[in-house]
Amino acid sequence: MEPADLRADIPALDDCVYLNTGAASPSPVRVTEAVETCLDHHERVSPANEGMYAAAGEVFEDTRAAVADLLGAQPAEIALTESTADGITRVADAIQWNEGDVVCRTDCEHPAGVLPWRRLADLEGIEVRELGTERGRLSSRRGKWI
Repeated sequence: MEPADLRADIPALDDCVYLNTGAASPSPVRVTEAVETCLDHHERVSPANEGMYAAAGEVFEDTRAAVADLLGAQPAEIALTESTADGITRVADAIQWNEGDVVCRTDCEHPAGVLPWRRLADLEGIEVRELGTERGRLSSRRGKWI
């Protein structure tokens, strides 16, 4: 799909340029239609058929398979989370930390990329190092900005 085709499928972009996609963004028509179809099935069809939990589980597994296919991975390697904050927190909590372990993050992180590590610094004694950026970019060893 070409960027112009994608833009044409997002009605909100008819009247603006939307750049704040960090937490939420306008969706393409095909996405909102798929969500409506899924919700309609979940609420109207699945209770009398396979059941709401089974229907939701099938959607999650189908989504994991689609994401895995897109990334060239196996579905078992894909974790679906509620948000970026949820994903970062799950990763932070899944690691067996030892006092003195080090986590590096940049100075331009959203609070969701700061708070889980701050909590682990307090609870587990890890060290959190903040890497300075220039206009949101990290300097490489060769002095180039990446």
